[in-house]
Formats: sequence, structure tokens, C-alpha cells
Amino acid sequence: MRVSVTPEFSLDEGSSFAGGLGVLEGDKFYAAARLGMEYTVITPFYSRGYVDYDFNRGMAVPVDSPYPPEFLAGLEEKPGSVTIGGREVATAYRVFTKGKAKAVFIDTVSPAWARRLNEHLYEHTDTDLSFNRYVLLAEGAIDYLSRYEKGVEGIDMQEAYTTLLAISPNLHKLGSPKLRFVIHTPGPWGHPSFPARNFKAQYGFDFLYEKVYLTDLGLATAENVFCVSKKHHDITAKVMPHFADKIGYVTNGIEIPRWRDAKLATMDRKEFGAFKEKKRRELLRHMGIRRDGMVLAWNRRIVTYKRPDFMQRFIEENGDDDLIFILAGKAHPQDLVNREIMEQLRALADKKKNVYYTPSYNIELSKKIVSGADLMVFTPFSGWESSGTSFMKGMANGTPPITSRDGSVVEFVRDGYNGWLFGKDLRGLVQFDSKEGIEISRKDYAEFSTKLLKVIEMWRNRREKFVDVALNSMNTPGFDMDRVMKSYFPDSLKKNA
Repeated sequence: MRVSVTPEFSLDEGSSFAGGLGVLEGDKFYAAARLGMEYTVITPFYSRGYVDYDFNRGMAVPVDSPYPPEFLAGLEEKPGSVTIGGREVATAYRVFTKGKAKAVFIDTVSPAWARRLNEHLYEHTDTDLSFNRYVLLAEGAIDYLSRYEKGVEGIDMQEAYTTLLAISPNLHKLGSPKLRFVIHTPGPWGHPSFPARNFKAQYGFDFLYEKVYLTDLGLATAENVFCVSKKHHDITAKVMPHFADKIGYVTNGIEIPRWRDAKLATMDRKEFGAFKEKKRRELLRHMGIRRDGMVLAWNRRIVTYKRPDFMQRFIEENGDDDLIFILAGKAHPQDLVNREIMEQLRALADKKKNVYYTPSYNIELSKKIVSGADLMVFTPFSGWESSGTSFMKGMANGTPPITSRDGSVVEFVRDGYNGWLFGKDLRGLVQFDSKEGIEISRKDYAEFSTKLLKVIEMWRNRREKFVDVALNSMNTPGFDMDRVMKSYFPDSLKKNA
């Protein structure tokens, strides 16, 4: 059996939705179930979810986003116990099963202080709380597997938050599983550090340095290390040169049956046009939009390196009434800069009748956008997006992207053939808020704006050419999760062949 341990995880049936990692791990889970793999995903149970937002007098106010009650009612519960900081914590493992695949959510039962550990996803308000949250994930994963599963062949540690598992004295309870470490972001926010005192209190280890980076633990202890696109690998090898020989990559993909209507792949040109028109109407109806026109979508986490200001500025300069702009996404509640961006997007939508913004971005809306929009807009600062899969979901549905040259985009998108590209292909981590970064973004925006206006003109006046690009995007090979799973688990899939 193969195991994936992840800080976030997103299911259609119910999830605490945050970002691309959770959706990716969900796609792997559904692919494993479809392929008949014995596969277990282990993740924290966040009692209050990630975050949603209400608007009060124009201000974005964080609110809870718990799991749906009907999802919780269908989970099997199993008891467990872990030790955190020398104190025993009673745990409950909530299990969702699909085929031979299982998703295990680690919850805390008692004492009261421990229940604070898994209230919110990515809540980093206190150093000790954050450290103990990842101790809970590591020790809970080991406890569950040692109690309830047999034959654990290997464990994939998704992102640095999971790497405490590799140094746990309890890992021996699982025998000698092969550990692999998957890095999902080049940004420093994905590579947290903790004071050496935390490791001393939990494990009795005396680290030489006062600050210990979890990424270093993963790099040192894992048998294999993977990045999630070729470009991500190239950049990571430069910023972690001491482990460059150990680092490989598997470019991310998507579980196409989860994201695309199976009938779409066999449609002719006429059927494709009718299908896309139907999906556009479904999207507009879902959003409560009572107008028609070209639909342009920018839908992702609101964070500075993804440059939401590009779409905001373009709308203010070129927001013609026959265009429909759908903006969807939310900022981390502690990210006050991008909460202000959310407020600006809300104000823009209030001011312009053809602009629609929602922070309540979830799997259901994502599916409707990737199939119903005419154009996906993907604007990250080059070098900071590890892969990105939103553009893949759009392309698989015949919704081509206009995108910066970042992540796995450069492996799949050909400018003018199956999408449109703008900006530099930077192969290093230029600080996006530095003087150099601001100048790069200035030039990138000028190219983005010019090219987007040409794409809009094509949609208006040369629709057949636009449809050619859309069909080419839909027929782009290499997105499917089968490729990813075969790369990560060739032996497991051979057993099921």
C-alpha cells in the first residue's frame, strides 16, 4: 500500500478548500480509486475549515468554512492516541473510502488544549501551536497506519509541513517504509522553520542550529525528492544546490474524469460549439449573471505573486460592456495586503455591471468556470508558480488560457496554437516586490494587455480562429493523472494491471 501525507486535501464530497495542493491530492486519490490502487491519504481534520469571507461595509471579514454535515455523517470513525510534548492526546481518525483508496482525517478528541491544534487550515498565529499541529499530523499518521493498516510500502510527504514524520522515533512501528518528499512551492512560505527548542521538547534532539528548516529534514531523510514541473525543478536545484543530485520531478496533472464531461473528447466542431454554449449558460446562471458576452475568468488564491492586479487594472482600462469578467478567490486571513485586494475587487464588481467577484471559491464553482468560461487568465510572476493546474483543467475543457510563462505552462502551451503566452520565462527567484520585480511586472502587464486585447478581438471578429485554438487546447496531450500515477507508483500499478 502507498501512503500520501498532506497538510491539505480537497474532495468533491466535502473539503476544507485552500489551494492547488489540496486539489492535486484529491485528484490523485480519485485516480487511485479508479485504477484500483491500495492507496491511503492522511490529512488533518480542520473543525473550522480554512476560511470564507463576508463583506461588511466593504470590508472582507473572515468566517469559518466547516465540512458539510452530510459529508461528516458518512465517515467511519476509529480511535487512536498520540503523544505531543510529553502529553497524551486522544485522536479520532475519520475515514472516507472509495474503492481501495482511503482518505483519513486526523481529529483530536481530548484534552481541550489539543482540540485547538486542528481548528483552522494554515493558521500560523503561534509558533508552538504550529509546530504541535505538524507533530499531530506526523504522529497521527504513524499511529493510524500502525493500528489499522498493513503492508505500508512507502510514504510520500507532501510539502515541508509533513517531514516531522521522517524523524519520529515511532516511525519504526511501520517497518521500513520508503520515504519520498514532494516539494510543491518555491516560495519561502512553503519552507517553514521552527526553534530548536521545539524539537528538544518533542523528540529530545539537540540540533546544532537555533533554527531548523523542515525542508532540510525532508531533503536529508527522503530516499527520493520530487518537484512538480520541469521549471520548478530547475529553479529548486539552484536554491537547494546541496541536494541538486537528489532532486527529480514529476510534472503535475489532473484527474480528467473529475474535471471534464467524458462526451467532450469525442465531439465534432459543431457539437463542441453547442456544448460550450450550454456550459457558458450554466456558469452564468450559477453566478446569477443575466447578460451574455465573452467570459474571461481569473480564479485562484489571491496572493501577491499571482498578480491579481493585472486583471483588476485591465478591467479598469478596457472593461467593455460586452465582456464578462468572473473573478474568484480568497486571501489568507492573516494576509492583510491581499485582503485589501479582495475589497478592491468587490468594489470593482459593485461599480461595473459586467464584473462579478466572489471569495466563496470552491470545487463546484471551479468546475463550472473551467468548462463554461471562454478564456482562462493565468498571471503569476515568473519563477514563483511551481506548476499550476487550473490552466490544465480549462484546456481539457476547451477553454484556452492566456498565461505568463511559469510553472508547467511552458511544457504544454504553444503561443497562438493552444493558448497565448506573455512575459519572460525567468529561471530564478527574482523578488516580485523588489525594484527589479516591479519593472518586470510593468513590462509583463504591457504585453499582457496588448495580447489580451488581440484575443478579445479574435473572439469578436474571427471566432473560427478562436475555436481552432480552443479545440487545440482540448486536444493537448499529457494532462491526465494516469501519467502522474505511473511516474510515482509504477510497481503498484503493475500489480493491478
